[in-house]
Amino acid sequence: MEHGTAIPHCSLKHAHDIVMGVVTLSEGIDFRSRDGSNTSLFVFLIAPDDQRNRYIRLLSATARALH
Repeated sequence: MEHGTAIPHCSLKHAHDIVMGVVTLSEGIDFRSRDGSNTSLFVFLIAPDDQRNRYIRLLSATARALH
């Protein structure tokens, strides 16, 4: 994303439920953001393959909230 935020995400065959978390870094790192700024806020999302609709809705809501 931009402004120091990123949402790394994936779906896994053997995951049992959706896991979401937040990681902050005191100094940002190069995470190839669109605006070229270093990333210091990561909101990660891991979901089971069989919960695709729920996963996409949560990912979309998270992106809107961080935008």
